[in-house]
Amino acid sequence: MTEDEAGLSSLQGSKYVQSDAGACFPEVERELRAGREVLFSGTPCQVAGLKGYLGRDWTNLVTVDLVCHGVPSEVMFHGLVAALERRYGKRVVDLRFRCKHGGWGHSMLLVRLRPFGETSTCDDEDVQIQASDFTYYDLFLRRMILRDSCYACPFASPIRPGDLTVGDFWGVEDNRPDVLLDGRFDVERGISCLLVNNMHGREALERFGRDLDLCEVEFEDIAKGNDQLRHPSTKPTDRELYLTTFRDGDWNSVEALWRRRERGVRYRVREAAKRVLPKGVRRFFKHLISR
Repeated sequence: MTEDEAGLSSLQGSKYVQSDAGACFPEVERELRAGREVLFSGTPCQVAGLKGYLGRDWTNLVTVDLVCHGVPSEVMFHGLVAALERRYGKRVVDLRFRCKHGGWGHSMLLVRLRPFGETSTCDDEDVQIQASDFTYYDLFLRRMILRDSCYACPFASPIRPGDLTVGDFWGVEDNRPDVLLDGRFDVERGISCLLVNNMHGREALERFGRDLDLCEVEFEDIAKGNDQLRHPSTKPTDRELYLTTFRDGDWNSVEALWRRRERGVRYRVREAAKRVLPKGVRRFFKHLISR
């Protein structure tokens, strides 16, 4: 929870791990009963959980849910952190899954390390890892390590629990290329989507969104690139293999399996094709394969 701009940085960034939002529900209720305005953001199930906890609507509460891909378990995340600490011989004090130093479509993992036993930030070291070579990130994107409940999520639909929904406008260059014509929006920097789900959300947007650069589009334009606005993530057939490997070993065991299965000859051929084929041709073949 934050009350000023200085605290916003801790709320920013993609966090691909389960979080315990229930701990802050009583705090939200106290602030609402004191007459203060509260904006609560989280995954759709967290927003629905807060509303269930409160038991009624509050005019001084605005809720914002995320277009959620699903969340991996906390146990697997801690296994990842332990593996990183063994690899670098230092303590992991921060981890950013979508460091966008190279732009929206060129995500990097940023790991902040500190010598064991040190408390000063002076000795911190930042290590960047290519997202394409980061096991946890790839398995998350391919839905291998999500919680069981995420594959049957009732909130992965057009009916949203939040007053507003935020996410990435994936596929904007294909589904709404006209949005890019006047130069206000830049795909390299990233383009967000914002869904207005009810009148309370519209009122909040009109009141607080005057500084936003907006362009009205249809829901389907956004949903075409965000499957979780239509249905939950599909459970992969080989998911259990990765879970069993983690239970029987550790994160390094998962990484070894991943490199054997996912970074073999087929992967190298695909990456070589990306480097030589024009983007339009790659998109055509990807669409053909998905059909």
